[in-house]
Amino acid sequence: MRGGFGHIAVNHPDVFALSRELATQGVDFKKKPDEGRMKGLAFAYDPDRYWVEIVSRSQKYPFKQRQNFSQVMLRIKDPSKSIPFYRDLLQMSVVRELHFPKGKGDFSLYFMATLTEKEKAAQPDPKSDAARDFVKSLHNPTIELTHNHGTENEDGPVYHTGNTDSFGFGHIGFLVDDVYKTCDAMEKAGVKFHKKPDARSGPFGRIRSFDQHGDDNGRFVDEQRRGRFGPIGRTDPTADPTKQGRSNRGPIG
Repeated sequence: MRGGFGHIAVNHPDVFALSRELATQGVDFKKKPDEGRMKGLAFAYDPDRYWVEIVSRSQKYPFKQRQNFSQVMLRIKDPSKSIPFYRDLLQMSVVRELHFPKGKGDFSLYFMATLTEKEKAAQPDPKSDAARDFVKSLHNPTIELTHNHGTENEDGPVYHTGNTDSFGFGHIGFLVDDVYKTCDAMEKAGVKFHKKPDARSGPFGRIRSFDQHGDDNGRFVDEQRRGRFGPIGRTDPTADPTKQGRSNRGPIG
């Protein structure tokens, strides 16, 4: 099997300037912004030799950070199954879509993000040229799902997950208002769980990227309660909080 994890990315107003700054601090590069066919973007190595892509930021970016964490790239077997998982069950939106034919790589890219209502109203067609600038203007990170054409026709798992195969990658995570209700809904949709919310290791559920159609990329997705404080576990708002079992255990941390 091949590696399923690709890279992470940060956005910056000036890819060339940041690359020069990192190089003077001893950072090694897989690709500098003036190298290769894709000019203007760079790939640096972190201390564990993971790739960190450096991408130019849109002038419409509304905040003042020098750079922002912008992306995780994962390889997927079948977009017809992975996209509904993230879109329908985790409420992400496809914000950009690119397709490269044979001779230009023979793969497709699907960028997905959690959008505010305002961002949804302003979102352009994911296949349009405007989608590129829209993605670069987002503060919340995207998931870049990379589909190498033809893997959907292969039998069994295609990519290492980094968990059972010890390839470095661990998982991605989502914050939700109610872990239990979210996990109940996902279980009804056919999602298989690596760990249920009531397991002893903590108040969060770890689920595998597995959808109702039976596809299994094998990656883990953490579902964790929003906020640091508050009751843990299933609660009845009309009941005595001292008799709610795990709900009176107090804050996490």
